[in-house]
Amino acid sequence: MKPRYRRAFFLGALFLFTIVAPVLILGASGYRYDFQTQALVPTGTLVLKSYPEGAKIRINRREGTDRTPAEIQGLLPSRYILEVNSENFRSWRKEVEIRANRITVEDQILLIPKRIAVSSVSAKEIRTFAVSPDGRKLIYVHRKNADEGESLWLFDMDRREERLLFPFDSDPGGALSVEDSIDRLLWLGDGRGAAFSVSTSRSKRYFILAVGEGEEREPPFEWTPPEGGGEVDRWKWTKTGLRLFFMQGESLYRADYEKRSIAQVVPDPVQGYALLENFLYFVTTSPPVLFRQDLVTGERTTLAELPIDPAERNDPERLVVSPRGKIALIDRHHILWLIDDVPSAAPLPVAAGVQTVLFNGDGKRLLYQTKQGIFVYHLEEGKALGGREAGSFETAVRREGTVIAPVWYSDQFHILYGAGDTVYITEIGGPGSPNTYPLFQIPGEAHRFVYHDPDQVTFLFRNRLYQADLSFGRPRSTLLGSRL
Repeated sequence: MKPRYRRAFFLGALFLFTIVAPVLILGASGYRYDFQTQALVPTGTLVLKSYPEGAKIRINRREGTDRTPAEIQGLLPSRYILEVNSENFRSWRKEVEIRANRITVEDQILLIPKRIAVSSVSAKEIRTFAVSPDGRKLIYVHRKNADEGESLWLFDMDRREERLLFPFDSDPGGALSVEDSIDRLLWLGDGRGAAFSVSTSRSKRYFILAVGEGEEREPPFEWTPPEGGGEVDRWKWTKTGLRLFFMQGESLYRADYEKRSIAQVVPDPVQGYALLENFLYFVTTSPPVLFRQDLVTGERTTLAELPIDPAERNDPERLVVSPRGKIALIDRHHILWLIDDVPSAAPLPVAAGVQTVLFNGDGKRLLYQTKQGIFVYHLEEGKALGGREAGSFETAVRREGTVIAPVWYSDQFHILYGAGDTVYITEIGGPGSPNTYPLFQIPGEAHRFVYHDPDQVTFLFRNRLYQADLSFGRPRSTLLGSRL
């Protein structure tokens, strides 16, 4: 080899080892040169997952070649404007912060279609309705014309068939007058039965009937409240058996369809209660104590003595029980307490002025509503990087005015709610401010909507029943994975 070639080879090798190699090594170690600070700085990583997959990614308005799901490495520490787009879907946009030697995770990006499919369920004039727990049937109240009384109907949404439930065929003279009304509906036994009440000019009548397969011809059970004409409220049901629990005054009763009987469940005056599987949770009036009772054996366990003034009885206690061993209690002063489902538990105050509370499907997050909006309390620490800490709070919706019926969406990382004449969806769990989208409007009417499986919203508009498809084109098996 000639001397000049050896010299060029030597200088090239020297350049590679002294300049290029360190840059490659530092880059592989997570460092980049920052021209603003004129220094080598550690970089961060951005992880993105979305439904649908294959969405375009724009960072600070620059579109790269990456598509979701993606792991973008080597980002300088800074705040970035992130956009995720897919055809026929609304753009998802958020400001995210990239930190040195950290992974920023946005793995629950749900792209909302530009158009939500809405279809008519029934052309009949309907006053009120209730959807079965599995979302496959509904019962509704119908008045054929102004000269006839109301009737109760069952509609099978799979078969598109309907059947009259009340007045009963066995009681041809039991038709309601124009002044009478069916004023309460509740599904029982995980959709195998229904309870309803009828207000007449003389009294109020209460019924339980079976509506499951093979049970249509069973006679209904009409029951009379034990304490005469006192108000019957706070209806609840268990998954096993057609049994309706209800309160009359401070007494808790159970109406049993199979046994055709009514019995007081506990002898104590009760301020509030909840049911989970075969267990009853209730708060006694004075002193305020939280108990758990096995409905099969009758065994009672004291869970917590509540720091509530027993002399003040503004509103009844409201209980929500999580299958993961947590109890949320809104006391008579609207203070939210979190209690472990163990003997002698210590109640933990969470928030004040609470109106509604709801655990998500895995029991790891607690939604609660106040006059200021909707908030989420995280019970467990996120297992992945970017997850929320245990005991942390998150603002999901902050707005003035009434927020209607907040409920968890099926992926457990979005919340549906109504406000004004619009149904919205908002995200939770990730860094930065959440994205909130209007889904559809019901103009000119205070709407009532019911969200149920399989990702459908059923609602009334001008006394007609409609459904909106919120599956966004995806089967339930492709729900986004749980980050926590």
